[in-house]
Amino acid sequence: MFFPASGRVRVKKLKRMHNDTIVQREKVYQHDIEQEPLEGAVELF
Repeated sequence: MFFPASGRVRVKKLKRMHNDTIVQREKVYQHDIEQEPLEGAVELF
């Protein structure tokens, strides 16, 4: 959870798992987003 007004961040850490499915999915996702060009818009309000 990110609280933009204060800059605070809360993180829930996952316990170590023998199943590496999550790790593999995150690695694939990281690779995918590194390959995509940066684009989009930011709306400030």
